[in-house]
Formats: sequence, structure tokens, C-alpha cells
Amino acid sequence: MFTLGFFIFLLGYIHLFITLNLGTVNPYRYFNRNVKGAAYFVKLNKALNFGMSRAMLDFASPSVRFCEAGMTEIYLVRHGQTKWNTQLIFRGRKDVPLNETGHKQARAIAGALKDRKIDTIYTSPLSRAVETAQPAATHFDLEIVPVQGFIDINYGEWEGVSHHEVKVRYTDQYAQWEERPELVQFPQGETLDEVRERAFGALTDIVRINPARSVLIISHRVINKVLLCALLGLSNAHFWEIRQNTGCINVMEYSGEQFVLCAMNDTCHLKELTDETAQPDF
Repeated sequence: MFTLGFFIFLLGYIHLFITLNLGTVNPYRYFNRNVKGAAYFVKLNKALNFGMSRAMLDFASPSVRFCEAGMTEIYLVRHGQTKWNTQLIFRGRKDVPLNETGHKQARAIAGALKDRKIDTIYTSPLSRAVETAQPAATHFDLEIVPVQGFIDINYGEWEGVSHHEVKVRYTDQYAQWEERPELVQFPQGETLDEVRERAFGALTDIVRINPARSVLIISHRVINKVLLCALLGLSNAHFWEIRQNTGCINVMEYSGEQFVLCAMNDTCHLKELTDETAQPDF
């Protein structure tokens, strides 16, 4: 009968094999080769949520670690819920504020981070991101720094239009959005590649000026998804394979050479709000 220790040893061995065969996580390499590595990160994140101890994790996978000296730690958060989230209306650059549940999520995010060391806070310039950051900024007595590179995708003509109406008015383009999102050029809007270029540029600027510090970034669903795809070495074709709930927290580290994803779409801090936040990935 397999023991838990043997299983953990086997998991670590598999991780080492994947690392040696797929290479390090480089945002601009292995776009279509690192799918197995991405699946491993997702499975490991599930293991984290099911309560594996820190010692078990350190033994199982030496490259998946808690923040070490010299590392820049990044908390990448999706903003809280808005009225348009619940009504399934495309937001984009429209400046939609948080609803009551969104403000509760913002306070829960601050509560989840209150015992961490946060040195600086960056957000999208849109109010739903700034409002999400406010409780944490108050707790840590920090200024909120808006960054244009983290602003939501420009959906163009889709902005302010309901999900149902978009499917009717833009039937072919919406079908492409569901099946081949990396190919979509929103009418009078952006592509995912354009979003990825500006968002990843903003992220690399931030880690460069914040060595060995802890950074909180509050942005949007699309921004977070393309950034996570980049960090996992995946193309934007994998956009729908990553979920970002409102108010979720992602954790990553930057060593000066590479990014390491430590947690993804963590919503444990929102458990008491489950009934209020249940909705599709929108």
C-alpha cells in the first residue's frame, strides 16, 4: 500500500521531470509546449487548498516555495464584484463601481493580507480596482498607484452590452471569442496580444523597481488571465483554461530571473460570501 510520504516523493519526482524537460517558466517561450507544466501548477494549487502542510510542499517540490530572501512577492488580485458582473454586461473601459458585495470582497481581501508585509499597491485606474484596493491601503497606510498598463481590455462596441445581446448581434465574432480568443479583434477595441504586451510590460517594470519587496496589484479578469498565461508559458489560446473569480488572489514570486506561480484563483477568504459571489466566469 502506498504511503502518503511515497506519494509526495513521487509528486516531487514528476515535477522534476517536467522541469527538466520543459525548462523554466519563461513568458515568451514554450507557448504551446508547457501545457503539462500548467496542468501541474493547477493540480498543485488544488493540493494547497486541500491543506498540504508547508513542510510537505517543500519536500514535494523544491521550486514551489514560500517567499524567500531576495524574492519579490506579487499578490495579483481581481477586483471585487460590480452590478455589471451580476447582470452579465461587458465592462471593459466603462468605469463601473463596486456593488455592496464587491465592497465586502474588498474588505475580505484586506483581511486575508493583513498579516503579510505589503510594501506598495498598484491598481488599474478604473474605480472598481481602486475601490477594491482601498481597505488594504488603509490597513497598510499606503498610497494607491494607478497603472495604465493594468486597465481592463477595450471591448470596443461590446462595452455596456449584455452577454446575451452580444451573442445575438455579433454571432460569428462571439463564437470565435469562445473558441479561438487569441484571434479576436474586438470591434474598435483591442486584441488579447495587445493587452498582454502592455500588462506584462507594466508587471516587469514593477518588479524591476521593487526588488525583494511585496507588491499588491489589483486588476481585471482579462488582465490577470493573460498575465497568468504568460507566466506559465502559454499562448492566449489557453485563455479559457484559467479561471479568475471576482476578488480572487493569485500569488507569485520573482527572483530576478524568472516568475514562479505559488497560488492561483484563491477564494478561501470569500467563503462567507459564497452565496453572494456565485456566478459564471464573467
